[in-house]
This record gives sequence, C-alpha cells and structure tokens, in this order.
Amino acid sequence: TTSYKLFGSDTPKYKRVYNVGNAYVKLDYLMNKYYLFSSKFSDEFYSLGNENFSENMFGINGFARFTLPNFNLGVDADFKRQTLTNDSLSISKSYTGFLALKPTIGLSINKLMKVSFGFNYANSVDQNFIAPYAAIALSLDRGISIYGDYSPHAEFYGGGDFLNQNPYFMAQHFSNLFMKKNSAFGTTVKFEYFTYFEIDGGFKYYSSENLPYFTDAKEKGKYDLVTTN
Repeated sequence: TTSYKLFGSDTPKYKRVYNVGNAYVKLDYLMNKYYLFSSKFSDEFYSLGNENFSENMFGINGFARFTLPNFNLGVDADFKRQTLTNDSLSISKSYTGFLALKPTIGLSINKLMKVSFGFNYANSVDQNFIAPYAAIALSLDRGISIYGDYSPHAEFYGGGDFLNQNPYFMAQHFSNLFMKKNSAFGTTVKFEYFTYFEIDGGFKYYSSENLPYFTDAKEKGKYDLVTTN
C-alpha cells in the first residue's frame, strides 16, 4: 500500500491510497532433449482506497517446443482475464479476456543459419489481430552471431499498468487497451569469447495505430489516457 497527496491538482491535500498485490507460480520442464515446456500463472491486484477503482488481472503465459536436430515446432501463449470495477462501467463489475498465440516452425538450414516462421494471433472480446512472424539467426565468425525478427502483435493493458507509470492517472475512468503493434521488428548482435563472457547489443522498433498517451483530465493536475486512433 502506498499513499501520496495529489500536489499540483485542484485538491492538493487529498491523499490517494494505492493498493498493489501480486503472486505467481512458474513451472518449467527443460530437461528433455526433444520437448521443452514452460508456464507461469500470475495474479495481480490494483485498487484506489477512496476512489472507485479495483482491478484483478489473472494471467497464464508460457511456451512449448518439440525439437528435432534440424526442425522444431513451437507455440507461445498468453492469456489474461481482467475483473474490473470503476466509474466508466454501466454495470457493477466487468470481465474481459485476452488471448494471444504464436505458433512457429523452425528450420536449421545449415550449421550457420536457422530460420523460423509462423504468425501472431490475438483476440479480446470483439477485437482481433493476426500478422505473420519470421526470424533468422546467423552465426558469423569467431563467436559473432546476429539475430533478427519481424513480429507484429497485440498486447493487453489494464488500468493498473498505467497507474504504475503515472500516479496522477485517473484509473477509475479507464477500462483496458487492446494495443496493436502493426509493425514490429528488431535485431541483436552477440559476441561470445569462448565461455568467459558475452556482449549483446541491438535495437527494437514498433509502430502502433492506437499508441496510448496521457492527456490532461477535466480536473487540473490529473490525467486521463487516450490513444492516437
């Protein structure tokens, strides 16, 4: 629990009480040569003590891989279920689900090159997103390798995510965001000196049709969230 005053607002003496809690359990099965599996069960809770905002975000995410010497099949999954109470709802409580899947096929072309391809799919209520996925890994010379991927995808955010970024955010006016990263790619270069050390460096880029940003609320010194679309 954190409490703070909203200095700079029309009510500078008002003390906001922000409650946060989280727990998770992670299960890994990484010992098999051909089959790998990992999953994480998480539960996050956010509320404002004297304001009408309470959010619970339950999540399951993980991956599974079936691997042969020159071929692999895999799937990454992310599931979230938001339980929300706030001022923007016409009912006392809402339930919103989110599901993202990335099935992939990987191939080893030779000792120096690996490629994988598939697609990203996401859904939340009446919103859908699907886009191709591709990645390549190249082993160059003397411990230098390069990795690149093209992976447009969608992400799901609740009020607690943005309240962590901005303590003056009016979370009671916000439900959730299905953010579409319509273009997303990145590259990484890695240098390994035997088994002594390694150095990684790279960049990531994405663009979104509904990029979120904070804007002034009706009450001075407080903020609402809007998107570029």
